[in-house]
Amino acid sequence: MEILLTTIIDTAMVIGLTAAFLFFDIIIRHNLKMSLSGIGSDLAIGAFSVQIAVIAALLTAEVTPEIATDGMLLALFGCLWATTLWQSSKRKTSGYTISFITGTTIFTISVAHLLELHNPSLLGAAVAVAVILGFIGSTLTKNLYNESIVKKFDHMLGKVTAYDLIEISTKSTSRDVDDPLSSAVDSIRCAIREDDEDKFRTGLQKITTIAQNLMTGSKDTTEITRHMNSHLLEMGFIALEKDGEATKTIINSIGAIGTSASNHGSQAGAVASIATIGSLFAAAKRRHTMDIQRQFVGATGDITRSAASLKQEATVEKGLVLFKEIGDNAAFSGDSSTMTAVNEEMLELARIAANKEHTTYTRSIVLTMRDIGTRILRLEGNERQEAFKQLMDSFRRMGKFMSHRDGLEVTWAMRDLGIAASREHLGDETLRVIKELEEVGITALKDGSDERADEMVRQVIVSLQEICISSMRSELPAAISAVGTAFSRIEKYDEAAIMIQDAVMDIGEYKTGEDKLYQLFLKEYGGKTY
Repeated sequence: MEILLTTIIDTAMVIGLTAAFLFFDIIIRHNLKMSLSGIGSDLAIGAFSVQIAVIAALLTAEVTPEIATDGMLLALFGCLWATTLWQSSKRKTSGYTISFITGTTIFTISVAHLLELHNPSLLGAAVAVAVILGFIGSTLTKNLYNESIVKKFDHMLGKVTAYDLIEISTKSTSRDVDDPLSSAVDSIRCAIREDDEDKFRTGLQKITTIAQNLMTGSKDTTEITRHMNSHLLEMGFIALEKDGEATKTIINSIGAIGTSASNHGSQAGAVASIATIGSLFAAAKRRHTMDIQRQFVGATGDITRSAASLKQEATVEKGLVLFKEIGDNAAFSGDSSTMTAVNEEMLELARIAANKEHTTYTRSIVLTMRDIGTRILRLEGNERQEAFKQLMDSFRRMGKFMSHRDGLEVTWAMRDLGIAASREHLGDETLRVIKELEEVGITALKDGSDERADEMVRQVIVSLQEICISSMRSELPAAISAVGTAFSRIEKYDEAAIMIQDAVMDIGEYKTGEDKLYQLFLKEYGGKTY
């Protein structure tokens, strides 16, 4: 019983010494304004020192067999000490926590070894408590560090005014010393280079929020936006060389600045932000950094949607150009998730445009999607089929809420893609377009027989006719049969019968030696020809 009590007391002493070392080190470093990230390595060097003391005692007592074991422990503690130094220097949250937990754990083991605490259960309990202490210590010091960062940036940026930013932006030549954001920007750049996530995120959020809060009139907002974008672009270039997550955060900040500029009536500022995103995207593309493509889509979408809601058409057009570049690159690299994101943004812009009167960019939206679809057709296998399916789904959804004029643009875009697919001998994609066009025509016939419906049906029939002719030239029997079937279904509506007959005759005139294929078409069509 006495032995067990002594062992429990030794366990409590081990835990108490670890906790005392940890919290005294935190207090001392915090009061002396030293880096709190070194506490894990302090604990590790403490364990190393305790082990040296143990070995020294063994050498004095000439206990040779135990020196080998303790020498191995010493080497292990030395390696773990180096590990804590490495992890804390990375300044990432995970590395920071690992450094603390490693330090408290090996310090506990070394003290337990010194006190000859070898009971497995109690030693395991002491190590478990050490892990908890390490986590608590890392969390506490993180909070202290974050508080100091906030105070630092508040001091740097506390007196920045809109006038200061506008003045420095309008100067033809400016020095960093004149820039009120200079010290904060330098600190953020250093944080990116040193992988200091907390300082980087806090600083970036601070300058972004300040810039947004200082935006007022259109002209002043433009100058503030341009000045901020120049800093954010430089940060982005640095981040591209270091960390994808940092780059994503910077892209989001550019998007937030551009959206605020748009909301404050500065179309020039919004366009400048999209141009900044484009410059960063071009740099990422050159470096083949493709894991952040969706972030470019999101930031561009934020600005463009805001501009579309406010009918800032120059900004929307600029955004569509960038969407096309991103979509083309995503198709080229086989990034289906990014292509899906671009499709969703296009769909949302089309929905906004449908609720606005006298917009001129709806056609640009459709043409952008068509051009991306042309690029998708160059993909291979399942990636192509899935991406093309999503694109056609987006076209179908657009057609349900677009005006008659814009609905015709969608029909023509699908026709162009159907012809392009048939020329590339892509049977599945050609069939998908035929099916979608057929549904558009039948829906128009069901909805009524006014001039607009007649025009839509006419364009659908002409589109199917052109795809059929292209499919004959490419010898795609399945597509030719599908057009014949579509004509047969559409002809059941009296309003379309004459138009179908004209299209069948035109297809017959265009056949050049493909009589077998034309007969296949007639077999599936099954109607009368004149």
